[in-house]
Amino acid sequence: MFQKFLVVTTGFLMLQCSKKELPAPSLPFESKPVSVPLLPGRIDEVSGITASLTVPGSIWAQQDGGNPAEIMLMNEQAMIQKRIFIKTAFNRDWEEIASGAGPMPDSNYLYIAETGDNNAVYNNYSVYRFVEPRLSTDTIFQFDKINFQYPDGAHDAEAMFVSRQKDIYIITKRDAMSKIYKLPYPQTTGAVITATPCGQLKFSGVTGAALSKNGNELLVKTYSQLYYWKFADNEIPETALQRTPLQLGYEPEPQGEAVCFQYNGLGFYTISEKPFFISSVTLNYYKRK
Repeated sequence: MFQKFLVVTTGFLMLQCSKKELPAPSLPFESKPVSVPLLPGRIDEVSGITASLTVPGSIWAQQDGGNPAEIMLMNEQAMIQKRIFIKTAFNRDWEEIASGAGPMPDSNYLYIAETGDNNAVYNNYSVYRFVEPRLSTDTIFQFDKINFQYPDGAHDAEAMFVSRQKDIYIITKRDAMSKIYKLPYPQTTGAVITATPCGQLKFSGVTGAALSKNGNELLVKTYSQLYYWKFADNEIPETALQRTPLQLGYEPEPQGEAVCFQYNGLGFYTISEKPFFISSVTLNYYKRK
């Protein structure tokens, strides 16, 4: 009897020790950012950012609904380098900007998500797509407008990314668990298309997303958390997003809705909209370890 008790006890202790010795998952990025203040009044309602591929080291940003139909280019010191107006476009409720491939080979495109719907009142939504402009550009005259609807009614969405396959992914914000929808390539611009449901996350409140330049890393953020997925070769996003993500270290911002990878993949950025009760916000850089 004593021997059996000794064996069971020893086994239990070994199990407990093995549990304690399991190392915590290593985080690929620093948990504390380097922060640079934005001058107040220049760009106060940033709801989306993405790294520029035509001006390496710079970041494209767009502002929330009600602001002019324009995109801004800022450098890594948070200084505005350029404002580019999008002719005939209208900022009903722009919530995200992303970079990726598009119809013309060897060209990088910018995508703007007009997907905000706080009160769930709209019947359809849009994604603007155009070739990424050069620094010398003042006005964008040509763009595609991809109009879509959801198969199950209205949704408020603030996160979008474009896969290596040129599919557009939208992640909702206010559902009990954030839902994932896809606009498969090639997206028509001549009619309202219906988004394809492709799963949901295990959390809600998504405010931004960013895919890395090589298409194998994804960031998804809420106001208080930041999540990270690593994709296998040729893995489609909806498969990867069903796995439990790695939770990164993140210093919550006043109203942080925007995130993007650095052009060279050596880190990522976040930025917040500026609520009325603070004087300014910061561009925050999390370095890869």
